[in-house]
Amino acid sequence: MALSGMQIYKLLPKTNCKDCGSPNCLTFAMKISAGKGDFGECPHITPENRALLEEMTEPPMRKLEIKRGDKTLIIGDEKVLFRHEESFYHPTALGILLKGMEVTDGISDEIKFIQDFKFNRVGEDLKPDLIALSSPSEELFNFVYENSEYPIIIKTADPTLAEKMGKPGVILCWTGETEDQSLTEWAKKFGAVALGCPDMETVLKTGEKFRSLNIKNGIFCITSPPRDRVELLTAVRRGALLKKDRNFSFPTLLWVENEKNPDMAVAEGIMKYAGICVFPLREAHSLLPLLTLRQNIFTDPRRPIQVNPGIYPFGDVSGDSPLLITTNFSLTYFTVAQEIEVSRIPAYLLVVDTDGTSVLTAWSSDRFNEKIIVSALEKSEIKEKIAHNRVIIPGYVANLKEGIEEISKFRVFAGPREASGIPEFLRNFSVKES
Repeated sequence: MALSGMQIYKLLPKTNCKDCGSPNCLTFAMKISAGKGDFGECPHITPENRALLEEMTEPPMRKLEIKRGDKTLIIGDEKVLFRHEESFYHPTALGILLKGMEVTDGISDEIKFIQDFKFNRVGEDLKPDLIALSSPSEELFNFVYENSEYPIIIKTADPTLAEKMGKPGVILCWTGETEDQSLTEWAKKFGAVALGCPDMETVLKTGEKFRSLNIKNGIFCITSPPRDRVELLTAVRRGALLKKDRNFSFPTLLWVENEKNPDMAVAEGIMKYAGICVFPLREAHSLLPLLTLRQNIFTDPRRPIQVNPGIYPFGDVSGDSPLLITTNFSLTYFTVAQEIEVSRIPAYLLVVDTDGTSVLTAWSSDRFNEKIIVSALEKSEIKEKIAHNRVIIPGYVANLKEGIEEISKFRVFAGPREASGIPEFLRNFSVKES
């Protein structure tokens, strides 16, 4: 929770030594309260008070970072129970469970598929986040670690193997019995440690254990039956955010391995609070709807996805290439762009800044009117690129034609209402004066 400057000041040494860079302890406390500093900047604060301040300012749901090379995976640190209240911030991490159990050409192909997979949707590259191994041999683990760049999550009950697999960017999902000392040592070695939790009582006991051992990188691995899974995931989120119970503040993991419909289970996890979902990939194409669902759920509803305004050329453009206009709502832009590419006719597309809203939404809110379009045309300096004065506007705002022509030297043509009509329209369109 947020602390006031005075609450923080009471736990500082009050020496006014200026070693933190602030003129006095009160100023430093106010700086921390405003979120512009860190307790670590004070070299004289006692370990007890530092731990107390960290505990008091810790978010209801812990933020967990798993780093491997230049890849950083972030889970947890969510602030709301429902997306419309604010936004969800850290997309559910998707881990692909390798099918093979030994080092073979098939394993190499699976790793390569995961490494190379990338699907671009509305300007964002969608891809999996983890490689998962279930009860791997040491040889298989080392092979995967050496031949991949992604963080790796391993599921094992072998303490000897767990000891050997503690490397940067590795998450341990422990399924056996363990002593507190071993758990603490593993927590220091691994990026995170997950323990199985089949019910609410176990979640509570596991959270208490993580906190008593000062394990900050703990994860609840939800192992309840499918019919109870969503209820338990929801209860953990409610316990953390609504009840403010620190024992529920750890992220969750959903490991789907031997189920008839793993895709459905992962979809439930994405929509209902799983921080990580691990699952076997039955078919390559089955990954696309899951990635698309995740993108939709974790898109900030307060900030529409948008592209940068400006001129976008398609194909081998020239001075005789037609000029189309649209808004900078990402879905609108990529839909229009795709149809221009399908037409195989070189063309320019002017994207107007409408705060990321679609054509009709922008028009109805007066963000896509005659003056704004003409201003965008002038700022783009498109006249230096084309040898004609013809411009194509979306068919849904054909009523802007006369207004644009009155305040500019452009001759305006209303294009099709639906983007699917663009290819045929362009094939029949000429920039030459009739």
